[in-house]
Amino acid sequence: MTPRFIFKTKKWVSILILAFGILLLIQGIFPKGVEAGLDRIPNKQRPIENPIPPVDGSLETPSEGL
Repeated sequence: MTPRFIFKTKKWVSILILAFGILLLIQGIFPKGVEAGLDRIPNKQRPIENPIPPVDGSLETPSEGL
């Protein structure tokens, strides 16, 4: 690793951290905008037609059923 590569990598990492910091700062300043965005996320509106049955805890091997 050359010093030039290390310097460029550190610069990109610092820019990335700064960008996420600004994003978190904006979310802290405008929480209602974030909450409005969360309302647009779809939730469970209708049940699944064929749900997966729950596991009863017994472990059967395929050879037992034959």
